Amino acid sequence: MPGYTPDQVSRIRRAVAEAREAMRREDSFTPLTFARTYIARDGVQIPGAEHDEQGRRKAGEALLSALQGRDTVSEDPHLTREMTRIAIEVQWALAARAPKVVGFRLQFGRQASRRPECRALLSGDHGLGPSVFRKGDVVVLPPDCQEAEFIPVLEDELEQ
Repeated sequence: MPGYTPDQVSRIRRAVAEAREAMRREDSFTPLTFARTYIARDGVQIPGAEHDEQGRRKAGEALLSALQGRDTVSEDPHLTREMTRIAIEVQWALAARAPKVVGFRLQFGRQASRRPECRALLSGDHGLGPSVFRKGDVVVLPPDCQEAEFIPVLEDELEQ
């Protein structure tokens, strides 16, 4: 599967940050609250298809429809990836509210951990140790690395 272009990564990051802020502002940490802002701010991106506005619009509509219970998410890998991103982001935002949470440790499932582009993310140090991202970071995983989990890290769990 093709990867995201740098512009797509930038759009996703900006949309995620704004959607997290919308959840905090509304004190509503739900997939639907996140998705409304995320979709409106062009967060839905089809890897490698930077100019496919129609495809992005249709994907956004399908996501909202599924989150509102009107439809189910099809076998479309783009929709599945976005539903996964939404679930991860809501969990991240909820956990980040705890004052003792300083970051999130990235952990991949079996398939993703076999991919070099995914393993490379595990060795990166973002100031809190390998594979740990600060709670204010926005992490955009490569499309083939979606089998992931971000585990909250408390301040007293960091290596000194």
